[in-house]
Amino acid sequence: MAQLRIATIARERGVRIYQLQRATQIPIMTLRRYYYSSMSGLERDSGTLDGVKLSEMDRIAQVLGVEPNELFVGSNTTKEQHDDN
Repeated sequence: MAQLRIATIARERGVRIYQLQRATQIPIMTLRRYYYSSMSGLERDSGTLDGVKLSEMDRIAQVLGVEPNELFVGSNTTKEQHDDN
């Protein structure tokens, strides 16, 4: 299953989760689920998220300065493979 790379991209750009929340106006618990790719919104549960709103992915991507597809990494692609591209 695909996972989100929002936390990785945000850290690379020096953007904290609260800054991302203010800029996107996405509810904090929803953003935490996306940020950690986790149904619970906790980092320890990373990889359990099973759905997102594309309109919210667009807003996050815009704030982070990336294309929406860059927020995702597929299950056949390791994080290292994606970061090398």
